[in-house]
Amino acid sequence: DNKILIRIYQDNDYLNITIEDNGEGIKDTQKVFELFSMETSVDNKTETGTGVGLYFVKLICDSLDIKYKV
Repeated sequence: DNKILIRIYQDNDYLNITIEDNGEGIKDTQKVFELFSMETSVDNKTETGTGVGLYFVKLICDSLDIKYKV
């Protein structure tokens, strides 16, 4: 059962947005924002996703001077 939790809260002068899911997790956080970067699933046989989602997050955040992290 896939679940996504989105939290938005203010911390002094900053607005924080956290997005959390119950997926397998990301092993290599150094490559996660690269275009077409994907990890194989637990069984090492299938790749999931397109590898563009977090890359687009990076582009948007960079263009708006927003800090982001994994």
